[in-house]
Amino acid sequence: MTRALPLAVLLLGCAVPAAGQEAPITEAVMQGIERFELFTDCALLPLVVLAESEELEERLRAMAERRLRAARLYGPQGPDARFMPGDFPTLAVEVVTVSPAFMYTVALRKWLVDEIANVMWKVPAWQRSLVGTYANDTDFIVQGVSETLDEFILEYLRVNGSAC
Repeated sequence: MTRALPLAVLLLGCAVPAAGQEAPITEAVMQGIERFELFTDCALLPLVVLAESEELEERLRAMAERRLRAARLYGPQGPDARFMPGDFPTLAVEVVTVSPAFMYTVALRKWLVDEIANVMWKVPAWQRSLVGTYANDTDFIVQGVSETLDEFILEYLRVNGSAC
């Protein structure tokens, strides 16, 4: 009996609210998370592309630049785009290949400020990654990154809405 009471209390604490009660809280929380992840007041995005193969890196860069330009989001560029100070978030595309495996990541990096430690660093606020095999066909990787960029751009424009 003494063991059953804590278990009953635990189970009661895990009770799920009615569906009508849960929806407004979940929707509000999701909007807050999306705003944190993606809201930048529609800032232009510097692009950083990293891949082990120069050919793959150039293909990814060209494709990503086209996507961002079409959405009017392509921002300031340069060798230090990853570390630009100020309000510039950065869109990063990173691909690692170890035949036959690959991993790619598309991430929106924003500044995180730790005022106590007096440190600033760009961290992923929105990120999607995929790990898989590609049989040395980099077209498969480029297509996957392209689809992920499309997802990012749609979500970014939706969240930034009227600022764009």
